[in-house]
Amino acid sequence: MKILIGKIVKPQGVNGELKVYPNDNNLNQYKNISKIYLDGIEIAVKKWVVRSGFFYLTLPNCKDRNSAELYRGKDVYVDEEQIVLNPNTYFTDDIIGCEIYDENDNYISTVLDIENYGATDIFVVLEDGRQLMVPFVTKIFYSIDPKSKKILAKKELYDEAKV
Repeated sequence: MKILIGKIVKPQGVNGELKVYPNDNNLNQYKNISKIYLDGIEIAVKKWVVRSGFFYLTLPNCKDRNSAELYRGKDVYVDEEQIVLNPNTYFTDDIIGCEIYDENDNYISTVLDIENYGATDIFVVLEDGRQLMVPFVTKIFYSIDPKSKKILAKKELYDEAKV
């Protein structure tokens, strides 16, 4: 699966380097990038550096500022396998569709979407035919298994937090 990781904002310098604004603030998980996708086309990365909160990359066919300018505004995608996730970090697509159960293995709800308003991710869930929101915090959700599409939650804390 291809993951959108950022957008090329401008050429950097005169040697064809590109500055990429990341979609995520945890840049360490992107340190092993060897190829990217621009407009659906796979391109080998000649050089990939993370510094000052941005990605900087050099492509084989991008040798000067003028050729780099052609990439301005393009979305940068990578293969999911190139991303090294930190522990207890998941792809949104892996969480959406997971069913939430309480400590006694009773079904509570299903994750429909994940939103973020700055402080933390918010699970949008479907419970008893209604859409509710619950903050994604480990105090509430203590076990996540994306492979089996199952999340365990402390029911009392879940009920207190949902809106």
